[in-house]
Amino acid sequence: LRVQASDPSQHPVTFSADNLPKGLAIHPVTGMIYGRLTTPGPASSTLRASNGPATGSVPLQWTVTDATSP
Repeated sequence: LRVQASDPSQHPVTFSADNLPKGLAIHPVTGMIYGRLTTPGPASSTLRASNGPATGSVPLQWTVTDATSP
């Protein structure tokens, strides 16, 4: 999953997140959320993009299910 944001003044944008589901991380430059989900259940995260002086955030609800192997 990739978080996307842009700055009309072309300032660099960095990304961060609070409370990602266990096993996931976010790359601060690309906004890519990566990893392997390890714990089923609900999670509430906050994703942020910042260009330095300004920050925008969005809440995100996750539902991680335990998939059965074929």
